[in-house]
Amino acid sequence: MRKSKPSVAATKEKPNGLKVMAWFWLGWLVFWLAITAISHWVKPEAANAVGGVNSHAADTGVKAAALTVFASDFAGALPPEVTSRLNFNLAQFEEETSTQIALAIYPQLPTIPVEEFTIAVAEQSQLGRKGLDNGAILSIFAKDKVARLEVGYGLEGVLPDVEVRRMLESNLVPAWNAGDRAKAVDDTLLAVMALVRESYKAQKLPGILTIFWRQLRVAIPKLLHGALPKLVAAGWGARVGSSFFGGLIMTLLWISLLQSGRFLRDTFFAAGNAVTNDRTGIPPAAEKPNAPRGVLQWLNSPASPGFASLYDLIKVAAAVAVLTSVLIGVVVTAGGGAFGGAGSLLRW
Repeated sequence: MRKSKPSVAATKEKPNGLKVMAWFWLGWLVFWLAITAISHWVKPEAANAVGGVNSHAADTGVKAAALTVFASDFAGALPPEVTSRLNFNLAQFEEETSTQIALAIYPQLPTIPVEEFTIAVAEQSQLGRKGLDNGAILSIFAKDKVARLEVGYGLEGVLPDVEVRRMLESNLVPAWNAGDRAKAVDDTLLAVMALVRESYKAQKLPGILTIFWRQLRVAIPKLLHGALPKLVAAGWGARVGSSFFGGLIMTLLWISLLQSGRFLRDTFFAAGNAVTNDRTGIPPAAEKPNAPRGVLQWLNSPASPGFASLYDLIKVAAAVAVLTSVLIGVVVTAGGGAFGGAGSLLRW
């Protein structure tokens, strides 16, 4: 028994674009009215998180800023020749493994939490390669005896929190307490580099998809957490613009999705009918004179959704690709490696 084919009218009908757009605009209006209604209970956040990090920097003089060299001693804890040697060794390590490891020694703690401070420095410094996120920063606060190793997404498996803490306890603390700060820093960085080098040579570093998944696990909650305050802080121009263009884009995408859905549905029915005809021996319909054969013939037949729906399917694929690219652009740091807060903090 042959499967029923969609009627010509069903395959050719198209949704009313203006009506769909009006519904989307109405939805945006309701959305912004709801945001306005709850604005009294939501405190808008500052647009620039780094500015918030540095707002109390004057209290201690410790400021979250990008590192310009591999080894930065803002506290004068190391002799200059030691700092120069560390810069050379860390640069050589990057050439060998493509991994970027940095050192920053500060005189004392900032007024904000250490994790918030070090992640701000890491994000501004953008250590590591784009897409690999193979960077790490060892921050030491000399007066308060606090250290933290901030680890990029690509090194989370190589430098797990437990292993990092063990390295800090066994390499940094004893020599630092004995007054040999150069040895403390040397031994700690050598231990970190040895672990990374071993994984690099054994090709145990994670792939791009694994790194991207780690980025999503951290970035999406961050985006959701800060979305509502930023929406409340949006001005009327941003609200009107997002509603107009958002409704337009959503309408085009919705219509394209409907048409591509019909295309896939009719393609499925056509393929099923072809298989049924082949099994039952029912001959296919007579070909039209001078009609193109194969795929073009089927697309021109009344039973097919036609070239317009195929074009809509292509548009949907392009739209999904664009949205995916935007997501990747939001999650992945543009200039270098990205950090998500992995690492270990030690007070001694």
